Amino acid sequence: YLAEVRETLSRLERSTHSMIAAGGASDVLSIASLPTFATRWLIPRLPRFVANHPSAAFALSTRLRPFSFAEEPFDLAIHYGAPRWPGGEATHLFDEDLVPVASPAFRDAGGFDRPEALACAVLIQQATRPAAWRDWFAGLGLAVERPFRGPLFDQFSMVAAAAAAGLGAALVPRFLIEEELGSGRLVVLFDRPVRTEEAYHLVVPAEKRSSPLVAAFREWLVDEARPRPGGRRA
Repeated sequence: YLAEVRETLSRLERSTHSMIAAGGASDVLSIASLPTFATRWLIPRLPRFVANHPSAAFALSTRLRPFSFAEEPFDLAIHYGAPRWPGGEATHLFDEDLVPVASPAFRDAGGFDRPEALACAVLIQQATRPAAWRDWFAGLGLAVERPFRGPLFDQFSMVAAAAAAGLGAALVPRFLIEEELGSGRLVVLFDRPVRTEEAYHLVVPAEKRSSPLVAAFREWLVDEARPRPGGRRA
């Protein structure tokens, strides 16, 4: 009973804080997103939506896994996985292609002149993509003895930071490391991406589908996710 009361009070506190933070705004979007997706891709693009919807306010929280919209009444969620979510309607945003990257110093020290040379390198592991390195090597027709060994992190932001620090080579979605690639802190070792089995989706609970603001945000986000010339997204 105490645990349930604590959770109820915690939700009430978060809701009250969201209302105060909104400052009386008439339209408030409550969004649940994957952490790295939010910081690296979504937030930098939000000013474009705000420019066309100046009365909108945002309450953005991070969630790593699907949850019950009945228990956590978000307006929408960003989800990586299969397009299935109980009580929600999923809209495909884009697939995930992982590319092998490393710091320039790590690349130069390793002398990686061909993909198979990575088999002897330190391979940074992402906890939610455990088969990524095995699948990348397999896509090149290579059987590697230990593709699962290496330092383990549970978020792509940490994987990218570890690679930039020179801890090893990493497989990371290119769209999440545009800043590091642009600054030269990370370099693509081989332009041979591997596509993961699942994808990124926007999920809207059934009872929020009729909301004009939610519908506008979904339309805007799908357009932002659409590939532009050169393979980049907006």
